[in-house]
Formats: sequence, C-alpha cells, structure tokens
Amino acid sequence: MDFDDWQVTEDVFKDLDSLWGPHTVDCFGTYYNRKIARYFSRFWNLETSGIDAFMQAWEVENCWLVLPVYLIPRTLTYMYSQGAKGTLVVPLWKSALFWPLLTNIY
Repeated sequence: MDFDDWQVTEDVFKDLDSLWGPHTVDCFGTYYNRKIARYFSRFWNLETSGIDAFMQAWEVENCWLVLPVYLIPRTLTYMYSQGAKGTLVVPLWKSALFWPLLTNIY
C-alpha cells in the first residue's frame, strides 16, 4: 500500500477547477487517479505526457498539484523557479515543516 498516493474526489476537483482552472496538466497523476487527460507520472505508462514532474516545463501550464506530502517543499521551490501557476492541494497541517512555506504566519 502506498500511503503517499492520495487524491481528491471528482466533486472537489470540479469545484476547484471552476474556481482556479481550467487546469492544463495534472503534475503528479497516475493512469488511475488523474483528474485531467494530460498528466505527468512518476513511472512511464502509455498515456503519460511525461515522466517526473520536476523534469517538465510548468511555466506555460495551469498545474493541478495533489502530491505526496514530502514533495511539498520541493514543489514550491520548483513552482517559484519556473514562474508556474496552479492549484496546490495540501492537508491542513499547521505543525508540518512545509506550513511556513505556504503562509506568512510563523
């Protein structure tokens, strides 16, 4: 069982996509949980648009970002370096090491 492999429901995705979309790529999708036809995956498969999201260009995308918690700091750094925009879905976890990176409240 992969505890880092989580997703939001289709209803949640539709609500967030209507607010901040349309999203153009699911940066951390899999063939069975992607929310958008175009997705980057960790491993190669027939339908992926690219392997390893951090090896792809995000600057022209509106990224959908639901990812393993341990990748949140790296993702924020990559987004900043790429000038990327997107919707990053994270757990409400104020004691997490990544939380200060998301807020101005320390």
